[in-house]
Amino acid sequence: MNVKKVARSILKGIGYTFAFIAPPLAAGFLLLMNANAALTAPAAQSFTGTALPAPLHDPSKPTVAIVASNNGTEITDLLAPYEVFAASEGFNVYVAASKREYTPFLWGGVDIMPHYSFAELDQLLGGNPDVIVVPFYQRHGEPGDRAVDSRPCRREHRGRLDLRRRARAGCHRVGG
Repeated sequence: MNVKKVARSILKGIGYTFAFIAPPLAAGFLLLMNANAALTAPAAQSFTGTALPAPLHDPSKPTVAIVASNNGTEITDLLAPYEVFAASEGFNVYVAASKREYTPFLWGGVDIMPHYSFAELDQLLGGNPDVIVVPFYQRHGEPGDRAVDSRPCRREHRGRLDLRRRARAGCHRVGG
């Protein structure tokens, strides 16, 4: 009988603990998921004006391309390096994405318009930029994401971008 009382006490304690802890945890989880969905949602009102033109290209300066994903890019990862390079006035600094269309920032409901699509930037430069910055972006496995993934170390291979071959050829990534 002593064992039954101990087992009942333990089960009662587990039951009370679960009854008092599970509801707040469940409510917190649901609120967090709701907040995350609201923050990563596209802007409620789309921009209908004309986009600002890209900065003028100075062929005497090295070019920095900051890669953005059309599915969402981390705002601080994109804007901080953009500001550092642009403020130095020693670089051509451009934001490029798979498509030149309004692109959401993660966490904030703000959209940006990249200066160029990858194809337009290639046409402007006639090759790769001198520096490529790849901020964190949301990956959905879409074709545009694969182009962003491969963009830093670009090499044409049967119409696809091949990161591994370029890495073996000496292209280096800094960071994750």
